[in-house]
This record gives sequence, C-alpha cells and structure tokens, in this order.
Amino acid sequence: MKLSRGAHVRLSSSAFHILLLVAGAAFLLTDAFHGNVWFDESYSAGIANHSFADIWYYSSGDVHPVLIYWALHVLNLVFGQNITIYRLFTVAGAIAMAVLGYTHVRRDHGWATGVLFSFFALFTPYISLMAVEIRMYSWATFAVMLCFIYAIRIIGTQLATPPARIAEAARGLKCWAGTPRRWWITCFASSLACAYLHYFGAMSAFMINVVLLFALGARAWRHRKRSPNPLPEQAVCAGAPLRVLIIGCVAPGGLYLPWIGARCVDRHRRDQPDGRGRWHLLGEDRVPDHLYRAGHVRVFDQPLVVCGARQLRRGTAGARAGHRLCRRGGVGVLDRVGGALGRMAHRAASRSAPAADRGGEGAAHGRSRERKRGNGS
Repeated sequence: MKLSRGAHVRLSSSAFHILLLVAGAAFLLTDAFHGNVWFDESYSAGIANHSFADIWYYSSGDVHPVLIYWALHVLNLVFGQNITIYRLFTVAGAIAMAVLGYTHVRRDHGWATGVLFSFFALFTPYISLMAVEIRMYSWATFAVMLCFIYAIRIIGTQLATPPARIAEAARGLKCWAGTPRRWWITCFASSLACAYLHYFGAMSAFMINVVLLFALGARAWRHRKRSPNPLPEQAVCAGAPLRVLIIGCVAPGGLYLPWIGARCVDRHRRDQPDGRGRWHLLGEDRVPDHLYRAGHVRVFDQPLVVCGARQLRRGTAGARAGHRLCRRGGVGVLDRVGGALGRMAHRAASRSAPAADRGGEGAAHGRSRERKRGNGS
C-alpha cells in the first residue's frame, strides 16, 4: 500500500514524530500517579533511604547492581521519600529511549525507522508495564539502546563508504581513529551504565562490544589486504580503531571490577550470611507504614503487595495476618498466596522448634500412652 503524497508529508514531518512522543509519554504517565508498590518496588524504596556506602553493601548481597539505587537515593535527598517521584523517574527512562528514535534513529536511518522505533518503544505492552515499576529496567534498556546506536555509528564511520547520514552526523567533529571522539566516549560510558544497572545489561553491552571488535578487526584485516579505506581522517592506520576500542573497554572494565570483587567476596561468605538481603533490609527500613496498610492491596497489575512480604518475614502469625488482609481486600489470587505463605511459615516454625522441647513432648506423650495401656490392662 503506497501512501499518498499528502499522507507521506504529514507522517514524515518532525511535528508528527513529536506528537507521537507526547502521546506516548501521556500514555505511560496514566499509570504512574499512584502509591501502590509491590515487593521489588518496596526494596527500591527502602534502600533509597540508606547512604551510598550502605546501598553498595546491601546490594552486594542482593541480585542487582547499584546504579539505579544510587539514583533513587539522590532523589531521596532532594525530594524525600516520595513514591511518585521515584515512579516518574523510571517512566523518564522509557520516554528517553523513545526520544532516541527522534534524535538518533531518525537521523541515522530515516524518518520511517525513527517513527516506528519510537512507537514500539512507547506502546509495546511489556515496556509500558516495566516503565511504571520503580526498578532499573527502563533505564537499563535505554543504556543498552544508546550503546548499540553508537556502536553502529562507529562501525559506519569505518566502512569504505560510510553511510551518507552517518557521515553527515560526523562532519566537523573531533575524531579518534576516524570516528568522532564523543561517539567513542558515549559508547563506553553507556556500556558501563548497562553493567551497573542490570546483569543482563552487562551481557548485552558485552555482546555489542564483541560485535564491534569483530567489525573493526575485519576492517583492519581488509585494510592490510587492500588499499587504505577513504576514512574521514586519511592518516588513520588500520589498527588505530582497534586500539581505541581496547583502551576504551579496559577503562569501563576497570571501573566495574570493584563491583565484581564485592560480589565474589559476598559469594565466598554465603555459608555464613551476615544478614544482607531483602528480608533483613525490609525489616529495618524506613518505608512509610501507610504503604503496608490493607487499603493498598489493590494494585494495577502486580501479584503481590508489600504488606504480604513484610508479614511473611515476621513468622507464622504475620503470614496469617497477611492472609486475613488479603481476604478482607477481596482479591482471590492474594487470598490463595496468603494461605500458601501461612502454611509454609507454619511448617518452617514447626521444624525450627527446639529439639529439647520436641524430645520432652515426645516423652510426655509416651508416658501418657503407657498410663492408658496400664489402666486398660
């Protein structure tokens, strides 16, 4: 189906792309102004109250890196404990990724690709769900996409005939090995941000840099076999981009080593846990108590609320109380979850009873049975 000239002009205009971004941002924000939090979000809100050093310490015993928690702590210092501000910050990550479609993808690959990128970045159901959770996912996807865009740009500048759009974007900029300096720096900085936001982000950045390494290696090999490629800087030698890439990867890798070391030390101490982790943190956090009241049982799309998580940690009685809260809330799924948690906690409490008490109890029952048999005889 071919578009008419008028429709093509309207869809390809910058005004239409900006209108799409505004509509998508409004769509994501419709679910951002509420105070409901589920268990993972409660951890984010709780750890934001702690200092930067404490966040590093607690997170090294958890399952995610620290960058998003440090960002939430900065917001906490400025605005205080504000769930809406935290949520708007995560929504900003999803909107920022969609804006890349206008500022980068459109410029490098044309208006149609840019518009489609922004549309799917804003209206894909899973992204719209993750965008309103007080977690690292929206900013992690933004960092991965930013790293990928600049890796593609770097590869484009190293081709024998760089794409016209990429060559135009690079014109007039100071270069390292034929590629604008700021592009290298952005690629390396976004790689480090990926690693400190999520472990899947670290793997994504690693694979992007591996592809970049192979592309630059192939370019160097071809350069040695044939005549020099017409690069933006004619004096660039074949191995210069590879050297820049290796140095640029070593620097973020060195900045990531402290976290790897902290994780390795924590794994070495798993046999003697020191209380780091979510249950310990939520037991002593300063998340406002109103977030745990039964009035906040109804959430938009989360299966578990913070009240159930906190009550579970308090043992059998707490889990049963969470079960009753779920029943009063009228949520069938939470009712079943509360019942299951209560039974699990009851069994755990039974297994943790002192051995002496169980032995004494068994002896008492044995004496009672013997008396009954003696009376019967």
